[in-house]
Amino acid sequence: MPLLEVEDLAVAFGTGTQPVTVVDRASFDVERGETVALVGESGSGKSVTALAIMRLLEPPGRITAGAIRFAGQDLARLAERDMRRIRGDRIAMIFQEPMASLNPVLSVGAHVMEPLMLHQGLGRAEARRRAIALLDRVGIPAAATRVDDYAHRLSGGMRQRVMIAAALACRPDLLIADEPTTALDVTIQAQILALLTDLQAEFGMAVLFITHDLGVVAEQAHRVVVMYAGRVVERAPTPALFAAPAHPYAAALLRCVPGEAEMERLEAIEGVVPPPGKLPPGCRFAPRCTLAGPDCAMQDPALRVAGPRHEAACLRVPA
Repeated sequence: MPLLEVEDLAVAFGTGTQPVTVVDRASFDVERGETVALVGESGSGKSVTALAIMRLLEPPGRITAGAIRFAGQDLARLAERDMRRIRGDRIAMIFQEPMASLNPVLSVGAHVMEPLMLHQGLGRAEARRRAIALLDRVGIPAAATRVDDYAHRLSGGMRQRVMIAAALACRPDLLIADEPTTALDVTIQAQILALLTDLQAEFGMAVLFITHDLGVVAEQAHRVVVMYAGRVVERAPTPALFAAPAHPYAAALLRCVPGEAEMERLEAIEGVVPPPGKLPPGCRFAPRCTLAGPDCAMQDPALRVAGPRHEAACLRVPA
């Protein structure tokens, strides 16, 4: 049994008789100890999927169908009080912009102490000792002093390290990392990614890594899930996806990645991701696809087998 199994997940926003579906029948899984990358352009539904898994959707967003099984338990149907016992303890999340996630009136130590006191029942003194050790482990210099600092006194890279320490305080089974390095410069990005890799090996946790950076995917992920306009359009082991993408959208994304050749001309994907509620008929990628034919506007393809553990939702994949 996978640690996390998302099956036919649908998420909608809006009230009344016609809510807008932004994640549509998304299915994927994450095995214990592995890293799965969730990729796609902005507007593909990646972050909404992560928030649905964490049950952190703000109204009027809501899960309308499907299952989110974590260690065999369907999170989509848990009472909120039961979900609070799991969130921050067995499943944790790192967000893209730490300054928006860290409370400006709480010290960085308080952010790390909170899950330890809430989920593990530690007293304040022991939680503080553990928080200092965690801040030191994630590379905060002079952690015993910095534990009382506030977020505005730290650099972007240091704030992200604080978020990692808080997320990993209870040694979760699953870490969801939503674009954790996008706001950082290249050098700090590399340091944060190396830190996450080390901590994953140390704690034995699984990671769902949400990113649009395929260079990061190549280095970090065991498997890749490609989303487009709310749908999963390809699932594959990372080497298979990079060697032979089966969906034209995944292939187009790879052509946008700089190669080793100097002055190489990069390709761009014409057009934009269609907004929810204004989707084209048939295949959602067809209006931007160079391989699309008349049949693509008539059929909404399901995932088809393209190789070992490799599936793609494209009519050009042999049935």
